[in-house]
Parts: sequence; structure tokens; C-alpha cells
Amino acid sequence: DTNTRESKNLRLNDMWKRFKNGSIFRGADRIKLLKYAIETPKSKGGAGISLAKLKRANCIQSYFPIHDYDELFQVQQQWIKFWQLPNAQPFDDIAAYFGERIALYFVWVAHYTTWLAYAALAGVIAWIWTAAEATSNSIGVALFALFATIWATLFSNAWRRYQSQFALRWGTVNLNSFEYERLEFIESKKGTIIVPSPITGRPMRWIRPAIKRNLFIRAYIIIILLVATVIALVTAQFISKAKLNQQTKYQHGAWKLFVPTLFGAFTAAQIFAMNKIYDAIARKLNDMENHRTQSEYDDALAVKTILFQFVNSYSSLVFIAFIKPFIGVPCIGGRSDSDCIAELSAQLGSILGFGLIVSNLEEIGIPALQNYMALDAAAVVQEDDATKNISMRRKHHDSNDSDSDDDYHGNGPVEAYVTLTAIEEQFLMQQYTIEEKLFKDYTELVIQYGYATLFSAAFPLAPLLAMINNYVELRVDAWKLCQQCKRVEPVAAETIGTWEYVIELMSLISVQTNALLICFTGLFFNQLAIVHRLALFLLFEHLILGLKLFLNEYTSSTDPHVDMQLQRQAFLYSKIFLNIPDEPDTAATGGLRKILSFDTPEIMSPDFTVHAYDDNLKREADEMRRAFIVATPGVDRGVV
Repeated sequence: DTNTRESKNLRLNDMWKRFKNGSIFRGADRIKLLKYAIETPKSKGGAGISLAKLKRANCIQSYFPIHDYDELFQVQQQWIKFWQLPNAQPFDDIAAYFGERIALYFVWVAHYTTWLAYAALAGVIAWIWTAAEATSNSIGVALFALFATIWATLFSNAWRRYQSQFALRWGTVNLNSFEYERLEFIESKKGTIIVPSPITGRPMRWIRPAIKRNLFIRAYIIIILLVATVIALVTAQFISKAKLNQQTKYQHGAWKLFVPTLFGAFTAAQIFAMNKIYDAIARKLNDMENHRTQSEYDDALAVKTILFQFVNSYSSLVFIAFIKPFIGVPCIGGRSDSDCIAELSAQLGSILGFGLIVSNLEEIGIPALQNYMALDAAAVVQEDDATKNISMRRKHHDSNDSDSDDDYHGNGPVEAYVTLTAIEEQFLMQQYTIEEKLFKDYTELVIQYGYATLFSAAFPLAPLLAMINNYVELRVDAWKLCQQCKRVEPVAAETIGTWEYVIELMSLISVQTNALLICFTGLFFNQLAIVHRLALFLLFEHLILGLKLFLNEYTSSTDPHVDMQLQRQAFLYSKIFLNIPDEPDTAATGGLRKILSFDTPEIMSPDFTVHAYDDNLKREADEMRRAFIVATPGVDRGVV
């Protein structure tokens, strides 16, 4: 009857979690549902309106979700705090407002910064040890290099388990199993044809392999030319440095370290400029390749970007560490011409310090300046419009020779009062796009991770500088998203994607680079023959790689508690939604399962056995059990 149905619906509604806005949907979920309703084809119940197509055709200027200032205020209260531990950020609130992909970025930065604290502490101890011995080749540095390689291995393993907790909490497990095709791919005509799908038989757009291969070759020819340009610039810098160092006055006292520090700043400026130029070129090349899905597009762009930035960011350090000592070019600042650790330390310190200052000035200053200029320009436009309107009223007043006018009084100076609505102000704010801005933020931090791990033996303070940078970065990014940018269109995510594999690759390379620094670049084992150094290098490398393989083999990529909850979730889903029959009671199950008989003997009802200690889930199960009884006739209430 009606009362029974209303009672059942009330009980089921009470089971849903309520968020701070009082709704069963988070702010990000409401935006996703709205966009889905707008863009879903009419045949499937949607409006069939492509917002991207409308913008591309200049039918609309922009489209973006509007900031909900009540929700935003609640997020800011818990988030924008300068004195806050990285892992104390309100990740659930960030995901609820900005979406899971943005939240997962902050989870990763917080996790990375927390782990950097351990490396920073070890680095400071190694630096003090080095200062006490007045040499950059102390045993403390060698021990720190060993620590850094183990740290990198443990960090990447710990991150995989940590992120799986948030994927479970936010309901994004197995999210990447299906993807829609990119609008740019669907609309493309050049190089694509319509063919039957080999899987479903339905028409699909297919890009010819020859076209795809030619675009790939063209892109990487351009990348190779740009990489050659970087190598030429680095070579020119080192030639200039060598000539300057040949002058006697630059070989003593403070000048001995000033020269490599100065050229390190030049190198940092070159890295910054070339990255800006390459970023625009890489995106253009990636657009030309016409990738089918967004993940394919992101992966291809990540490969191009990391390939170039790896050379651009680390080529000068590689030259100092692994080439210069063996080609007869004197090193600067060391105890001998073949001791390049001091020069490498100065170069790395300059690059990190310059990057810390410039990147934060760029992220704080540029958005604020752009927003100010946009608002000022809008005010001028509106003021001009207001002035024109008043001037027209004056002409009308003069032509009619009227002594009174309801809209205008007198011939004095014009005062135009300009007011922008909240939506107009947000329209003028900077756009923080996941495809561009978030990609850039990940790139910067991954390159920084390389500085902190690849050459840690040369500059033990690198993790400390990286930790300070990340602490500031977290606050700057939070302020930027909340105060300086349009609201980000929420996007779900299970993992950080390609960047996870890039970090793993960096961890592997760090084993080789630190082993080479200890065994060949520094003077730690200078008294040993080359053969003995090579044997020591292979021993060090194989021990660390063996440890990494052991951890990968015997530690799960997901948290054990997450595995248990996923299995439990699959079990409850199979019983409640798929109506999978139970197995008969056995001694192994301890008689916990009970068969609920229907009128048809061979069909058994679902089992709602839950853990007794989980009170919340037990209450939900009780509600589901009662709802199941109401909806299913013939169930014995006493048995349930």
C-alpha cells in the first residue's frame, strides 16, 4: 500500500550519506550530472548539446561551473592555512568541490612532501658531516646517496598503496576501464575514415596507420632538433665557463665557487625559457597526432614533455658529473681538477634555488596581475558604454530643448558607476584547466623529484629545498584555485596516471646515477683501480635493484585493508543487486549463512552477513534486509 511504499522510501533515503550542503550529491557530482544531461544525445534522454562545439564555433565565449561561495567558504576555512601539515589538508572536501583529479594531485604533493621530510633530515645530517670534514667527498655523502636510493624505492611503493585508499573512498576504483572518444578525434576528417568496429560492428572513426606513423616521425624529428639546440646551449655555457675559469683571479677565494654558481643561475634561466617554448610546440605536435581518447592524448604529451625536459633540466648536471671528469676538462671548486662534486653541488643548488623563486613568483604574480588587468579592462568597457548612453541622452535633451528630463539632470561631468555581477567577475578570472595547468604542475614537481633523487650524493640539501618549495606550493595552489581561477570542471580519477610510471622510472635511474657519483665522479674511491670501482658500482647497483624487485614482488600495490573492502563490496553487490544464490552451510562457514527459501525451492535469497564490529555497515544492512522483505513476497521474516 501507499504507506508501506513511503515508509520503505524513507528508510532507504535515510541510508544515503548527507554532505555539508544537505544533499546526497556533492557539488562536484551535481556539476558532472548537469554536464552529462546537457551533452548526452537526445536518444539517450539528454539535451544533445556539445558545449565544446559551441565554443569552437564562437557561438558562446566560454562555459564553466560557477563557484558556490557557501561551499567554497567551508573548503577554504579548512584548507587555506599556512601552518598546516601537508597530510592534514581536507582531501575529501577538495574532492567534493573540485573533483577527484584535482584532489588526487594535492594528495600526491602532500604525500611527497611528507616523505621529503625524512630525506631532508638525512640530507642535513650529511651536509653537517661534510662541513665538519671540510670536503664534499665525506663518507656521510656516500651514506646519504645509499639512503636516497632506498628512500626513492620505498616512496614509490608507499604511494601506490596510499592512493588506493582514496580511490576506494571516492568510488573511483576501475574508473579507467572505459573512456569516451575526444571531440577533436570525432570531428576530425583529415587522415581518418569510418569503418565497422572489430568488436561491436558499429561504425567507428579510424586513423590510417601510415598517417599516424608520419605524424609520429615528424613530431620526434622536431623534438630531436630541439634537444640538439639544448645540448648546443649547454656546451656553449661550459666553454664560456672554462675560459673564465682560466683567468687567475677566478681560481682563488670566493671566486672559486662564484663562477659555477653564476653559470648555474644562467642554466636555470635557460631551462625556464626553453621549457616555455617547448611546451607550446609539444602541445601543437600532440594535437596534430589526433589521439582517440584523453588518456592517450595525455600519455603521448607526457612522453614528449618528459623526454625534452629530462634533457633540458639534467644535461648540464650529467655533463659535470659523468663527462667532464673523463675528457680532461678541469672541474671548478674541487680539491683537484678531476673532483667535480663541488661544481655539481653549486650547479644543482643554483637551479633549485632559482626554480623555487621563479616558479612561485610566476604562480602568485601572473594570475593576480592578469585578473586585475581583465577586471580593469572590463570596467573601462562598461564605463565607455555608460558614457555613450549619457551622451545620447544629452543630445536627446538638447534637441528637444526640454527643461526637464527624468533620466538626465544638468550638463556637468559624467560619472559612470561600474558594477560587475559575481558571474561576470568569475568569467574574467583565469581558467585552470586539467589538460594544461594541472599537467604543468605535475611536470614541475616530477622534474623537481629528479633533482632531489638523481644527484642527491652531490647536494644533500636538495630534499630540504624541495620540501620547502612543496610546502609553499600547496598553499599557493590552494589560494590560486579558490581565489584567482574559475571553478575547475570536476573530473574523476583513480590514479595520477602516467606520472606514477615516470616517478618509478626516475627511482630506477637514481640507483644508477648515485652509484656512478660515488664510484667514479667523487674522490671516495679514487685510490682504487677502475676495475675495482666498476665492481663496486655493480655491487651497489644490484643490491638496490634487488631490494626494489623484492619490494615490488612481496608488497601489494594496494593497501591490504583496501583489498579486503573491495572483496567485501563485491560480495555484497553480488548478493543484493545480482541475486547470486548462496552456497549451502558447511562446517567451514561455521553456520553463519542461512538459506532463505522462496516459494521456488531451488532459488535462495541473498546473504547479508556482515562484520559485527562495523556498526555503520550493520545498520545499512539491516535497512537493506527490511527493504528486501517488503519488496519480496514469500520470504520468511523469522528466518531473516
